[in-house]
Amino acid sequence: MKMKKTITTALLLTIALFSMAQTGAISGTVTEKTSGTVQAVPFCNVILAGTSTGATTDYDGNYSFYVEAGTYDVVFSYIGLRTDTIKGVKVYAGSTVMLDHSMASNAINIETFEVVVIADRESEKILMMERKQTAELTQSIGAKELKSKGLGDAAEGAKKVVGLSVVGSGYLYVRGLGDRYNSAYLNGMPLPSPDPDNKVPPLDIFPTDVISNLKVTKSFAAHYYGDLTGGAFDINTKQMPDEGILKVNY
Repeated sequence: MKMKKTITTALLLTIALFSMAQTGAISGTVTEKTSGTVQAVPFCNVILAGTSTGATTDYDGNYSFYVEAGTYDVVFSYIGLRTDTIKGVKVYAGSTVMLDHSMASNAINIETFEVVVIADRESEKILMMERKQTAELTQSIGAKELKSKGLGDAAEGAKKVVGLSVVGSGYLYVRGLGDRYNSAYLNGMPLPSPDPDNKVPPLDIFPTDVISNLKVTKSFAAHYYGDLTGGAFDINTKQMPDEGILKVNY
């Protein structure tokens, strides 16, 4: 009976030694370089590609596992870091392959950029929203409305604004107040008159083709000069087109 147990034990030891002789090990340390310092990566997954064989690093970034002798692709993966694959790692029977690896961040660095949105101030809806948000007493008419009504110049557009009237060759009257009580602006800048006897230039010299919107302010505002009692008439022109435009009339 004792002889049978001895033979069985010897056989098991022989099988175990034979199995160990056919396997090798892969060991190493996984690190990450952060802010100029090298730190260990704990709980990083180190597995053989296409299998579930592998190990997880400890708090010091160390790992080790046994595999059969052969050539393998070793995959290092961790959340927030780039997944790397080391190909062609040869493992020999009865030996340990030291495979240290440094991982890099998975973040993508992009250059700073600005997103510029230009409001379509030719639209009646945009002008109405601006009118609601402003604390001034204003009225506006956009290029789309000017076009839909077949108006040819700023003087004809001014006639469509409540409280405005145009006399003669496009001279402006606001709530019955004539030239000396009003001011004209082009894109927010004071607009001189070609007529030495009038403060406000004739509005019929501005065709609707170049107008984005017409804005009339009937109250005092910080961005306008204080030499008005009737109103400030601001002509805003269209943006310069990115491409050339050819227009033919007949």
